[in-house]
Amino acid sequence: MRSRSFKPVRLACPLLAGVAVALGGCLTPFDLAANAGLGVAQAGTSSFIQGTLTAAFDKPMETVAEASRLALVRLGYEITHEDSATYFMQIQGDQSDGSDIVVKLRQSSPTVTGLSIRVGLWGDNAVSRLILAEIEKQMAAATPGANKPGRTDSYDEDRLAAGEAAR
Repeated sequence: MRSRSFKPVRLACPLLAGVAVALGGCLTPFDLAANAGLGVAQAGTSSFIQGTLTAAFDKPMETVAEASRLALVRLGYEITHEDSATYFMQIQGDQSDGSDIVVKLRQSSPTVTGLSIRVGLWGDNAVSRLILAEIEKQMAAATPGANKPGRTDSYDEDRLAAGEAAR
């Protein structure tokens, strides 16, 4: 004789799968990274989800935008379009095969900027990460004495000086 305890499980699985598919587009990976703020920036992490690489930096949006422009040019991509608003910026470039590179920036606070990179229609993880690495290099070059891109060393130096002065 069959047990009836499996019937709710059989009904719940398709229902949960349907909800996940229906709500999957409501929250993008970019939203998660931009809203994560300093937690993502301090950890130095990025994520590649659904063809889009996302990261966040504890830098003003204009600093990250300038580093993004320089990175694209340095890697040999032509910037074809730029769109900006108060809290949002999009920089578009072209690859040699004609596919798009889209870099989106979103100001989460005056000192926290979310970044997303999408290369081509389906996304290219390797090229996206190469662009992100170049953006980080450009930000490090713009910040003399910085050990790690996206970090502010002056805070640590001030804490160290204050700690040694107290001793």
